[in-house]
Amino acid sequence: NLKASLGMQYEFPIGNSGTIIPRVDFYYQDDAEGLAGTTASPTAVVESYSTINARVSWRSLDERWEASLAVTNLGDEEYFYNTFDLFGLAGFASAQPAPPREWGLSFRRTFD
Repeated sequence: NLKASLGMQYEFPIGNSGTIIPRVDFYYQDDAEGLAGTTASPTAVVESYSTINARVSWRSLDERWEASLAVTNLGDEEYFYNTFDLFGLAGFASAQPAPPREWGLSFRRTFD
């Protein structure tokens, strides 16, 4: 099962106003077998997926203040983290879906 990730970030100084820091993270996972009760079946396979997360931050010149806007699952992909196939034993299968696109704001103050 192939997994790969790549992250890129760069800092752009904006004079006396501080620094802008954009970041992008890419993650890929190939098809993987989930947990099966007795034998492998199509419902015990987690299909391949890829996600992109992004963040842009501002940091003050003295590096005491930071504000960030982040978005996870930027493409709003629908995928499963894992599956659990119990058809052979109990007649059902379950799966753990990944969350949809989410965003958040954060603020941080560092004290010496």
